[in-house]
Amino acid sequence: MACQAIFDLSASWKPAEDWESYVALNNIFDRRYETFGALAGTVFTPAGEFTGTETDAVFVAPGTPHSFCAGLRYRF
Repeated sequence: MACQAIFDLSASWKPAEDWESYVALNNIFDRRYETFGALAGTVFTPAGEFTGTETDAVFVAPGTPHSFCAGLRYRF
C-alpha cells in the first residue's frame, strides 16, 4: 500500500484588530483520491451500455479537487 497525502495551505493577516484577510489553497498538487468505496453488482458497462448480465463493480466517491479561496473578514 502506497502512502498518500493531501496538502493544503492557508494564511491570514490582521491589518487591524477587527479586520482579517485570508487565503486558502486546498489539494494544491491536485491529487486524485476517493473518500468512499463500495462493491456492488451492476448490469452496465463502464460506457453505460446495458448488458443484462450482473458483474461486480467498485463504486467510489471522488475527493475534493484543488481549490483556491480568498477573502476579507470583519468581526464586530
